[in-house]
Amino acid sequence: MKNFFNYKQLKQVIRMFGGFIPLNICTQYHKDRGNEYHCNTVMTFDTETTTVFKYPNGIWDRYHYCFDSKNYDKKQPFFTVDYNKLDVHTLVYLWTFSIYTDKWDVTFYGRTNEEFLAFINELKEQIEKQERREVIIYIYVHNLAFDFTNSLENIFKFKKVFARKSHKVIYCETENNIVFRCSYFLSNSSLANVSKENKKYKKITSFSDYNEVRTPATDIFDVLEYACFDTLSLAEYIERERKYYKYIYKIPLTSTGKLRRAVKEANTGNVKAYNRDKASVPTLDMYEILLKVFQGGDCHANSLYVGDDVEDVDSFDRRSSYPAVMISKKYPCEPFFEENPNDWEKYLNNSEYCSIGLYEFSDIHYKKILPYIKSSKCEIIKKCRYDNGRVFNAEYVKIWLTDVDVVQVLKCYRIKSVRCERLFTSHKEYLTDTERMFILDCYWDKTTLKGIESEKENYMRKKNYINALFGREVQRPVDIETTFDNESGEWEEKEPAVEQIEDRLNYLKEHSKMTMYARGVFVTAYARQELLRGIEIFGENHIYNDTDSAKGILTPEILKKFYLLNKKLIEELRDACSSPEMFKKCFPKDSKGRYQILGTWEHETYRNKYDLFKTFGSKKYLDSRQGNFEMTISGLSKKAADNYKYEDVKIGTLFTSDKSGRTLAIYQTDQPTANIQGYISEQKRSLSIQPTTYRLGYSDEYFDFLQFITRKEE
Repeated sequence: MKNFFNYKQLKQVIRMFGGFIPLNICTQYHKDRGNEYHCNTVMTFDTETTTVFKYPNGIWDRYHYCFDSKNYDKKQPFFTVDYNKLDVHTLVYLWTFSIYTDKWDVTFYGRTNEEFLAFINELKEQIEKQERREVIIYIYVHNLAFDFTNSLENIFKFKKVFARKSHKVIYCETENNIVFRCSYFLSNSSLANVSKENKKYKKITSFSDYNEVRTPATDIFDVLEYACFDTLSLAEYIERERKYYKYIYKIPLTSTGKLRRAVKEANTGNVKAYNRDKASVPTLDMYEILLKVFQGGDCHANSLYVGDDVEDVDSFDRRSSYPAVMISKKYPCEPFFEENPNDWEKYLNNSEYCSIGLYEFSDIHYKKILPYIKSSKCEIIKKCRYDNGRVFNAEYVKIWLTDVDVVQVLKCYRIKSVRCERLFTSHKEYLTDTERMFILDCYWDKTTLKGIESEKENYMRKKNYINALFGREVQRPVDIETTFDNESGEWEEKEPAVEQIEDRLNYLKEHSKMTMYARGVFVTAYARQELLRGIEIFGENHIYNDTDSAKGILTPEILKKFYLLNKKLIEELRDACSSPEMFKKCFPKDSKGRYQILGTWEHETYRNKYDLFKTFGSKKYLDSRQGNFEMTISGLSKKAADNYKYEDVKIGTLFTSDKSGRTLAIYQTDQPTANIQGYISEQKRSLSIQPTTYRLGYSDEYFDFLQFITRKEE
């Protein structure tokens, strides 16, 4: 632990370096304000916190699972507590700060927020003294939202805080030019995963007890190494990013930003795509329509199987579904123009035009495959029966849909009459060859480089690009305006004014970003279309589906249909690709020599079926395979399955706070002063993470629907 120093030893460390911290400083020129000087040496910061509650006896103490009345109603030998009615207090008891280069690294630590403020001001003063100029320094924090609330906003005033949602800080800049950036937004991954690629430092994943009470007066020998390795492992990752982008200030803020930068570089000189996207920026009216039309992935459970234990279930997964449709499908390539709505049928399955329309369906009844219409997207619904958020039948539905979605609706429902109220069309084409080859190169590298030690970094970069492709396409051009008030600590979210939206859309017309929101709308529509092809093969044997997977009971006939569908998908790829080289890129081999053909269905349970499978609705299912129990329930940690058996989980099961992995976030701007084991904490602003319970159940509406389906089947 020779490189771990108390923050008061900063001057001693500087003397060890010969009185001069060997930092890398780079210069950025701005036409309007001259040169800016940026520290180009990696720095990282992290805090460790304790959360305590004020119990009825007046003592501030940790969260005790056995005191939760919701957890142990009958077994409780002690008194019970409603934690929602107790005062809660969170304080920082340890912080660590690492400075990292390939040749040396050093980590400082302190115990309070005030000590960090003193340290960082002294460090910045030293840097500017030795450089003889003002310098902007950059500090990365993994999950900045947490440390911003518990530490930074307690001690700094900010001239800029950038967040897309309240509390979810992407970066912030203090009044004295210290920039904190969130590395979670940059990597879109946990620190444990990020540091797996490190050669020197990896995150220590074992920790004694997060709920143990610790204060700045508590001995920290058992946690110091853990905390220091957090900032060191993060710093090693950021150093790789710094080398890739050369300068810290040029590192994108988010994983989608990294992809956007790569796409822009790959499309240098792609005049056709540039002009297409520039000309296709929507009007304000069309932009609002596109927001209404957009839908995400399709996740649903066949109500006939909900709650049942089903044996020998198979699963098929579609390989890289979103990238696949970006290669094989055509997208709007010009602005949308309003057409005669009576011509809506002419634009279904049209090879030259795509369309968006406002449709009215009268006397609509579910017929087959799955209830397709999401009630949350409907403008108007009358006398509707809902299947877990889907329209099962209704007297009347009004909804904005793409032409791709209309085809699926007509396939899934029996409808008395269809009317189109408004209709917009656009000429459609494949993405340019440059754009598609970039996607295929990423998919090729992601597949072929996996498992090759020397290519780990390149593999992870291409894998992240593939995962971010969809997010880039559907990112809203105009975000909700999120502001933070330094004085009160309060956040405010508000929809942008009409003038702001128009200004942003006009800006995009002048600065093409190689992206188009309308294209993202159709990416998800095509992916839902392809998912339905797999579900349709399962037919009545379909049990559950997610965005790119379908689960059901397999028969030889169904298996043959998947084989034939894959042959057809390959032919569709061949027709879509403009050259043999492009088509070949759709057929990478993995490390075991197996083809992973883009967009085809993989028999995920080929070797081992699910011995048992049970679903309780969308995002709620269990499976058991060769004695291994897994549980996917929205709102619960995956690790919760370690504490239960398959047969334990049923409607009404209470996942206790010590086993659920579920937490509750409590934000405070004026938390009460706490006397914690004799230490007086006056920290005012905090984010407390409280363990909480989860009870598995159905909504009343869904329970009634399941009863209706049961009676109907009988």
